[in-house]
Amino acid sequence: MSKQKTTPKYSTEVRERAIGMVREYAGEHTSQWAAIVSIAAKIGCTPQTLHNWVVQAERDRDLRGGVTTDGRARMKALERSFGGLRGGTRVGRSVSQYGGSARLDYRDADQEAIGADQGQLNFTLTGPTYDRQSETRGYGTVDLTWRRRLSKDIVSVLNATDVLASRVRTNGAYTDDYVERATRQSPGARVRLTLTYQFGDPAKRQQEPAHPSISGG
Repeated sequence: MSKQKTTPKYSTEVRERAIGMVREYAGEHTSQWAAIVSIAAKIGCTPQTLHNWVVQAERDRDLRGGVTTDGRARMKALERSFGGLRGGTRVGRSVSQYGGSARLDYRDADQEAIGADQGQLNFTLTGPTYDRQSETRGYGTVDLTWRRRLSKDIVSVLNATDVLASRVRTNGAYTDDYVERATRQSPGARVRLTLTYQFGDPAKRQQEPAHPSISGG
């Protein structure tokens, strides 16, 4: 008899704490992915799983393109409603989506030197999404992350999301009996500056920093 592989489930609390740790400690790693790999090992999930949680959280905060958690719930509710409409006709479209991204990286060789910089510029194109009864128009965004060592112990991290304020999302859901459209304007560019004080010998900072553990739920 073959055994089916099961995926462990994590409570909402564990997910939120893990996502919060990625935001808090991202500046202490060379990239967000490096922070995800470190923290995922501590909670016992795969880096890709934690990455998916982080991406969905950014969508819910309108920091990244894609369908939000609330949007998915509404679409599912609409599909259930459409299925029960008398005489309703389902739109016979297949699911389709396209998009792309590009990234520019800059990094000074000696990250422990005062004034050392590390930057990342992300370009993302989210194409229109079509499924059987809904559509989302496409858009592009530009995000910037810049890290600078101000002193031997203090590091600053500047995060700017949607620099061009181009994230305008229009969703539509419809059948022959029902039409719903909603447009969400971009909140504009968002900027966050973080200062981190690093303890210990600078020569030992190449090792992964210690993070508090998260117990599974």
